[in-house]
Amino acid sequence: MIRGNVSRRSTRHWVDALLLGSPLVAQFWSRYGGRTKKAWCLALHRLGLLTPSSFVLWICTRRCNFSCAFCEARAGAAAPDELTTEEAKALIDDIAGIGARRLLISGGEPLLRADLPVLLEHSLKRSVTPALLSNGSLVSSRWEEIRHFRYFLFMTSIDGPRGIHDRLRRAGSFDRAMAALENFASIGVRTRVVKTIVHPANLASLPELAECLESSAATDWQLAPVIEVGRARNQSAYQLSGQDWQRLIDFVEGQGGRNGLNVELAHPCAHVHALTGRLGPRPVFCGAGLTRCAVMPNGDVLACGQAYDLVAPEGNIRRTPLRQIWRNGFNQHRRFAQPPECCGCRHWRACQGACWAQRQTGGECLKAVLPVNSKTGE
Repeated sequence: MIRGNVSRRSTRHWVDALLLGSPLVAQFWSRYGGRTKKAWCLALHRLGLLTPSSFVLWICTRRCNFSCAFCEARAGAAAPDELTTEEAKALIDDIAGIGARRLLISGGEPLLRADLPVLLEHSLKRSVTPALLSNGSLVSSRWEEIRHFRYFLFMTSIDGPRGIHDRLRRAGSFDRAMAALENFASIGVRTRVVKTIVHPANLASLPELAECLESSAATDWQLAPVIEVGRARNQSAYQLSGQDWQRLIDFVEGQGGRNGLNVELAHPCAHVHALTGRLGPRPVFCGAGLTRCAVMPNGDVLACGQAYDLVAPEGNIRRTPLRQIWRNGFNQHRRFAQPPECCGCRHWRACQGACWAQRQTGGECLKAVLPVNSKTGE
């Protein structure tokens, strides 16, 4: 079995290596790093040089062979107006034209698109390296079609040990997701991520899942509490309490990169570091509309794919080229604007309002449920 012993901290900046050896620099970077990153992006924007340097996310279909109760995309049936093959190729051309070099292909389940190999090939021809975000269930059946391409990342969802995951998703899906990790490891994909949607029903099973993943082909494990979008909206049963959050933070803190597996809270939870002073230094920076954007199945363009049903799109690529939307849109993201709910908060400079998509849900800031470290504020 291929082990997950080559870890690449995919959500961390190279400067983290410096932080480990310098507590003072670590404290400074954790407190001011997010604002510094944003200032750099805004300077590039004023010069007309800003690009989606992290990635462009393309939710290529809403069709899915699963129907998870907490699905952000309300996936199931295909949308009636999804981009055609030729429109998708034109989108990839435009992505290359604005200087983006990474394309995250997600869904729904992207492997349900019959033209996916054609689009992967076109992406690489345009020097845009793809990543595949899949539930893993169809990887083996389409492996001969997709194994010859170069990917910078493969991500799959595993929400607990076999019994729990199969109950939440579909019977047999745990083994197929684990096998998919092995497949992508076998072709040299360096970053292989497991994303676990955390909620009260699977929180206690995380230690058992950790043991499973330590002997898997995963390199990174992201723990992502449910965001109230899609089918999870207004479903309180999936929301973590303050006590649940404490258990989750304790769990992540106790992992310590065991056996080469990089374990961390997913990006929307980065402000937990700033609020609690735990889990090590990590600047809070939301790249929505600054270093990334999302294209929906029908061509709508958003700053972030997680807020697809909460905000109006910046435009649609069927009417306006992506390069024009990128250059002229995202105005609310391209200024140092403090959200009204953050006014007067002593954590603002470090937190920067945290995850934009989460703010759109109208939920409470996590400082309402977490014990806040007084040393992390201003």
